[in-house]
Amino acid sequence: MTTERTYVQNLRLLEKVVHGAIKTASLTGRPVLPENARKEIFLNVGEIYALSFDLLQELEERLANWDSNPMIADVIAMRAPFFKIYSMYSLHFNDAQLGYCKWLKSCKRFAELIRTVEMSRLCKGLPVSSYMLCPVQRIPRYKLLLEDYQRHLPKDHPDVENTKAALSAISSAALNMNNRIVDMENQAQVLRIQRSFTGKDNYILPGRKYIGRGMVYLVPGRGRGKGNTKERQQRILFLFSDILLVAKAGRGQGKYTIRHKLPLKELLVSEVLSPSLQNGFCVLLPTKMTRPFRFCTKTADEQSQWMTVHVCV
Repeated sequence: MTTERTYVQNLRLLEKVVHGAIKTASLTGRPVLPENARKEIFLNVGEIYALSFDLLQELEERLANWDSNPMIADVIAMRAPFFKIYSMYSLHFNDAQLGYCKWLKSCKRFAELIRTVEMSRLCKGLPVSSYMLCPVQRIPRYKLLLEDYQRHLPKDHPDVENTKAALSAISSAALNMNNRIVDMENQAQVLRIQRSFTGKDNYILPGRKYIGRGMVYLVPGRGRGKGNTKERQQRILFLFSDILLVAKAGRGQGKYTIRHKLPLKELLVSEVLSPSLQNGFCVLLPTKMTRPFRFCTKTADEQSQWMTVHVCV
């Protein structure tokens, strides 16, 4: 319970003292930060504080009535589905920290507020940035606390089954949170890649995941120089969970023009065995009357990686 009380106190410092002062200043017409900067830095810490405060209140009540109702694990288990709000905070935490540092240097009123809070007894000699880290660490710590609680419970204690259920719920919440973060990071990456493509085609589709990309050389077909290195054209392959995009460098730095879209379900990849073509591989769409694409890479390791494209299907 001591750790939960401390955690809620830390959240209160963030939400009620620091964030609260900034929101109040905005209402009085003398904003400390621009609205977009405030949201970027503090994210959904208010929701996390409300959830944690409510949880602490019920845990305190259970402890006060321990003799008549010696159980606390069910309180955590019931709230496990709401812990998904930690996902957004964790996902955007790095951006929030960058924004915090940026505005701390560039905004005098914000720097003065933070300095005042850090000099107060509330901060206990720690920087405000250290309190911002608390929500990121909390879900794993709930799991550790429940495991420790479970070890100290007698086998016949009425809270044994509740503790097992709470541990299962917390573990599931932590896994879902991590998966959600991975998915959102992947979506953000797909969006960044989409912006690097010229043209109007949209490559952002539900369920589509970015896997990787690499530079290869497109080798001319037979009868066109027999793979002369001077005629090879540089291409960038973008591999997604359902499609392989063949692109060439476009106008402007970091811009690409898509030349071919190859569905993975229809794709065959095979090694090219030729003395005149090292590290070569062939990409073919058997269902379409098109010439196979012959590529080569700089190293055998790169060739080997592209030879496993079909595994992604």
